[in-house]
Amino acid sequence: MKLSTITRIIILSCLMMFVATSTAQDFQGGIVKYQQTTRYDFAKLFGIDVSQGGRGADFVASLPTEMQKVNRLVFTPEKSMYGEDPDSQNEISPNLQSAISHLEFMAPPRIQVIQWYHDLAQNEVTQQIEFMTRQFLLTLPMEKSGWKLTQKLIKIQNYTCMAAEMQQGDDLITAFFTSELPVSVGPAEYGGLPGLILAVEINGETAYMATSITLTEPDEALLLKPDEGKAMRQSDFAAMVAEKEKEWKETRSQGRGTPAGHR
Repeated sequence: MKLSTITRIIILSCLMMFVATSTAQDFQGGIVKYQQTTRYDFAKLFGIDVSQGGRGADFVASLPTEMQKVNRLVFTPEKSMYGEDPDSQNEISPNLQSAISHLEFMAPPRIQVIQWYHDLAQNEVTQQIEFMTRQFLLTLPMEKSGWKLTQKLIKIQNYTCMAAEMQQGDDLITAFFTSELPVSVGPAEYGGLPGLILAVEINGETAYMATSITLTEPDEALLLKPDEGKAMRQSDFAAMVAEKEKEWKETRSQGRGTPAGHR
């Protein structure tokens, strides 16, 4: 008898959850390193029509189209910390750095999340954020994700992973998670699935990929909640960002001074 798509998904989910339950007793956590890939369309970002040729087109053609860096996730069944891997040398080529700096100068001040700390017992996430050279701390409840399971199964670092999808604005996010590692976290903001997320695709292109997994109970010092930065409520932080963006736009429209965020 041929099984329906929904039935196959349910069976696969049950099998993976069985594996997770059988291994959870001995599960103490570990460290995963991810390669993060950020892609750039500089022709579009700079408003250059490459088909017309010229110096602008030559400049864009000389730029790398992507940047890669290594990040680290430290986790236990109760909590996790995700941020840049201190043991890796994440270097950016000078011409790419120059192009990114120019984009940042042209754009409103940007929010950058430095670290993500998930307290699974308290169902909270703390973000350590850098904004206009200052650091802030936001502690928020972990939101339910709108993941939908698919039939797709792949192997990553010798772990069987199931795919789940979610629409975020114009982007289709696909996460590959393994219930063999029963913790509901992953790289950056991605989590909320019945297993560790080992890869994330955005519109079919890999954004995060696990490159190594070490299953040893991590040092507690690697899982300390961030405390550097000014603690703020989400509403107050959003109001501050909106005000700084308004100042930046006013400064740009007046055509004088240096844009906010580059003082």
